[in-house]
Amino acid sequence: MAWSTPKTDWDTDDAVGTADLNRIEENSQHNNGSNNDIDGMATIASANDLNIEKKFNIVTGNVDIRSIKSTGFVAGAVIYLYFTGAGADIYNLQTPPSGYAAIKTMTGGMITGYGNRLYIIHFDGTYWNLMGAY
Repeated sequence: MAWSTPKTDWDTDDAVGTADLNRIEENSQHNNGSNNDIDGMATIASANDLNIEKKFNIVTGNVDIRSIKSTGFVAGAVIYLYFTGAGADIYNLQTPPSGYAAIKTMTGGMITGYGNRLYIIHFDGTYWNLMGAY
């Protein structure tokens, strides 16, 4: 998989297109060689604790995200959550079940996911850190 130069001039009004999603997916596979067993794409319609095994995840429903699976991920891993509809909430520092890690949001509070937004989440070995929304 070849590396493609990422888009760096995102504007809050930019919509994420198919070419963007493909580039992000391919770059994550290329760049995260330590996690090649956890790649690809998944669609999530409902969950509280995300049992994620893919790097790129499309969130389609009204989903309350309280924690994310940590088993199989190493510190430095990055996942992407792309929200297609409104009504999805990301909760800050909830107590996770075994094998999961809590999420730290940028604001320290709950984040409401809005449609057509891409969230980048980084695993530091203890927490999943919400890095930004585009």
